[in-house]
Amino acid sequence: MKYDILVAAGDSHTAGAEMEYAYQSVCYEKAWPRHLAKKLNIPKSCNLAFSGYGNAAIFRTVQSWVIENILVNKLYKPENVVFTIMWSGFDRVEIYVPERNNLVTISPSFKIGPEYSKELKERMEMRVKFEVLNHNNLAVDFINLQYVVNLERWLTSLGIDNHHSNGIQGFPGSNYLPQAYLDHKLRADYNNLLELYTRRKYHHSFLDHKKVFYHYYLDHKDFKFTKYAKNQHFDEDAHKDYAERMYKFWFTTEMYDEKRQQFNSNLC
Repeated sequence: MKYDILVAAGDSHTAGAEMEYAYQSVCYEKAWPRHLAKKLNIPKSCNLAFSGYGNAAIFRTVQSWVIENILVNKLYKPENVVFTIMWSGFDRVEIYVPERNNLVTISPSFKIGPEYSKELKERMEMRVKFEVLNHNNLAVDFINLQYVVNLERWLTSLGIDNHHSNGIQGFPGSNYLPQAYLDHKLRADYNNLLELYTRRKYHHSFLDHKKVFYHYYLDHKDFKFTKYAKNQHFDEDAHKDYAERMYKFWFTTEMYDEKRQQFNSNLC
């Protein structure tokens, strides 16, 4: 199959942050999506990722690109596009700030700069405390799993079959939910959504923490952070290796045992 374009989405780990200097937001030329496009001999690549993006922003940017380029302007046929998405952490929430007319993704590391007025700064601090610092719960897992499942199902419904996902952290499998969630209001809904997610042929690889992007490269000491990294971003060798792993997993018959394990797993 000959593809016309590879479209990637994600946060700083997909954008290639800090490849060339500290606090660099993007370096698309050296990031893994460009290397994957080269492996696949795809002439064009479009990297929608940006440092700090959360899953709401990732969902929004992919959806917008599809509507504009495939559904409205018809620049590409669905079957000729490859999507590869690395979902972000669950402690990131996208909010609209009307005073500045912009969308901001807040997280535990969010810095409220001097450009914010005192009143706005106080309100932003409250949002961070309320929505972000209490993120470790099943409701947040459920919301983020919705982004993953809903985007997968939507892309499939449009005839975009070549869409592949990974993440920088994993979801708890239904058999491994914390004891505290036994009576959680969303437990049944979460399990239903997880069941739908695991019915996809290969759900790479949110249910196994050792295979999500960040944990995999932390565990493999051969791969290092960039020499400019202030925020734990990996160097180009790790990006090349990840592109190779994605190529083998999705586009060749290699790693078949791992694919079968993914299909049958409910690992946490």
